[in-house]
Amino acid sequence: MEITYRQIGIKDLIHFSPLACLKGGLFTSYKDILENHREEIGQIFEILNDSDKPLLIHCNGGKDRTGVIVMLLLKASSVVDEEIENDYVISDYSNQLQIKENPHVFRFDPDSFVVHAYKEDAKKVLYYINAEGGIEKYLFSCGVSLNLIEDIRTKFVF
Repeated sequence: MEITYRQIGIKDLIHFSPLACLKGGLFTSYKDILENHREEIGQIFEILNDSDKPLLIHCNGGKDRTGVIVMLLLKASSVVDEEIENDYVISDYSNQLQIKENPHVFRFDPDSFVVHAYKEDAKKVLYYINAEGGIEKYLFSCGVSLNLIEDIRTKFVF
């Protein structure tokens, strides 16, 4: 099977800044992604829409950069906020298993807030999107056309 690899560079504060700037919560990093990586988010949504093959979206831990993108995708697909929050929290369980099985791979203390997926951080992302005028308006600000949003909404049914 042919595999196409596309790397879209989203640098988050978790991996590229002192953890003290996060003030004990991940939303600071997530807000940075939402505000300062709109072009990259637009590129990702174009890739999501253009592909007719299975897709894998990933980052280092699978809950931060990937988590934000998946929250946006689920929101664009009309999934209710509570379900999006619950989906995000599943990352916490998965990450804890990975840390237990491969402690040498992770550079953060397993008890640090940065390795956990808290529902409150997902709630803040969704609140931010709503405060921006909703998912359509936010994605439009990322360069995603309304037609592409509608295509994604019909393509990704959850």
